[in-house]
Amino acid sequence: MHRHGHLDDMAVHTMDSADHAGGWSVNASVTIPDWDRHGLERLVRYCARPPLSQERLGRLNAETLVYSLRKPTIDGRTELFMTPLELLDQLSSSL
Repeated sequence: MHRHGHLDDMAVHTMDSADHAGGWSVNASVTIPDWDRHGLERLVRYCARPPLSQERLGRLNAETLVYSLRKPTIDGRTELFMTPLELLDQLSSSL
């Protein structure tokens, strides 16, 4: 996100702070037997899948990102507006 210009240096510093536990939590409970090549391929493809489409993510202004949804929500919204940290919060809470 920082490399693509969606997070500024201050946001990266905030995420590295102790308040954010210095990083991310990873669930390592999924296992694949060594003989299950098809299962391994499915898992690798799933892990390599991006959490959102870069083509639908844009910047409205210096503080706000806009994400265009594939289809409207129940209440008719077609775009989500949020700060870069709010976007990361949404992505991490959906894992």
